[in-house]
Amino acid sequence: MRFIFLIFFSLITSIKALDVTITDGQHVKINILYSLGKNHQLEQEISQKIIKNFGVLDRVNFYKTEFSFQNFAQYRDKKMDFLLSLEIIQEKSNQLLNIKMLSPWGASADTAAQDWPIFYERSYQIKKTDHLTHIANQITDDIADRIICVKGFASYPLAYIYKSKDNTYSIKKTDITGDLEEVLYQSQNPLISLVWAPDAKKLAFVELTKNGPSIKIIDRYTKKISLTIKDQYVAAPMFSKDNRFIFYISAPTGIGQVFKRDLITGGIECLTLGQDWVSDINPGFDEYHLILSTNRSGLSQLYEFNTINKKYKRLTFSDHHAFNGILSQENQAMFYLAFNENEHRMRLLKRSFIDKNYDEITTEGYVESPVLAPAQSLIAYEQQFENESLIKIQSLFTLKEFVLKRYTDGSRVSSPSWASQPGE
Repeated sequence: MRFIFLIFFSLITSIKALDVTITDGQHVKINILYSLGKNHQLEQEISQKIIKNFGVLDRVNFYKTEFSFQNFAQYRDKKMDFLLSLEIIQEKSNQLLNIKMLSPWGASADTAAQDWPIFYERSYQIKKTDHLTHIANQITDDIADRIICVKGFASYPLAYIYKSKDNTYSIKKTDITGDLEEVLYQSQNPLISLVWAPDAKKLAFVELTKNGPSIKIIDRYTKKISLTIKDQYVAAPMFSKDNRFIFYISAPTGIGQVFKRDLITGGIECLTLGQDWVSDINPGFDEYHLILSTNRSGLSQLYEFNTINKKYKRLTFSDHHAFNGILSQENQAMFYLAFNENEHRMRLLKRSFIDKNYDEITTEGYVESPVLAPAQSLIAYEQQFENESLIKIQSLFTLKEFVLKRYTDGSRVSSPSWASQPGE
């Protein structure tokens, strides 16, 4: 089965074609015809970015070979070409980017391509403050969603922590290809445990100062710190799904416990009152549950914790330490980090709640900080080797991966976090 996307303009100056292999025997062919209009360079930049975004899907061989394009099963035996019209026009002081996707479905065999029915259309206003990459990412997601059934992946920003060779720490925001990079915060103090708020307007992280650790919340737009939580020990911040609360670990009695702070009233509540050390927090099956890693059974294992009745339910049963449990879409499986003291390495595993099986996602290096993409078809994580520091993105369908960030000069990348809302 072949899809053809044709990006065309009224005045043609050159033609460029690119084949992007998505699965064995299935291709996306993108033909780009550049116009002679005054916005030619802008149109070309957006087009090239769309191609690069689709290249990400190519690198992870995104679909299983048996993927059948279920949404369009009734058209499986028909020619499935698409024309994508992309044109920038000037309306008074505004620039508009008009998108039209044309389909042969419903058209007669002799109908000219430019007269095919409109399958999808949208207009984007290009503001002076806009980076064209933002718009190209939105267009990519629109195409991928409507044509090859891939939910948004390009327009959801990632953030990560970068440590330079001179020990300067930075929080950086980027996109799926690593192009759209912006520094949000810098410090000479170590930074760890970076996490987005669900509304994608704020991030929380831990800064390790000489006076002790502190949790800070930063606005992604103003880059200002809106809240600082200090204690002798604080770790693992996590926002509630409604952005109202922040959960974190503190140890006022010498044992790490889970606290909940109201970001409106400032009220603080200790949720876990036991003698077990909690090492990390992640969202649970609903707003009333958390996934905690605690040593209550000897080795650190993952538990579902009910924030109402304070009861625990064990989720992992293994001879290795289990940390950082992340639930998949519809709560059918959990991804987590497994540490074997004898091997001294951290692996990424998947446990199915349906068949109870365990699958190994990574087989080498020291892996930390796994985070699922909002559409939950990709997973990002940091991977550390003796002379190499990486952030990788991996398809959960094919298990193929690509490197988003790689450093071999002594610098280090860590703590990737994926926003659950599109960037702007």
